[in-house]
Amino acid sequence: MNRLILAAELVERGSTRYTPAGLPALDLGLKHDSEVMEDKQPRKLHLMIRAVAIGEITRAIAAL
Repeated sequence: MNRLILAAELVERGSTRYTPAGLPALDLGLKHDSEVMEDKQPRKLHLMIRAVAIGEITRAIAAL
């Protein structure tokens, strides 16, 4: 099984909608800021990511 762990701040959350199969879905906006070392030099990272949560996880996210 593949796994991705993303540390991000929830900056936007749409209303709960449902897929044609009846699963709950949420559109999300996520923001990540960090600093990494690249060739012994600090580099700042800033990402804005659009995401969609589908299924059981939408309950936990809707409560945030």
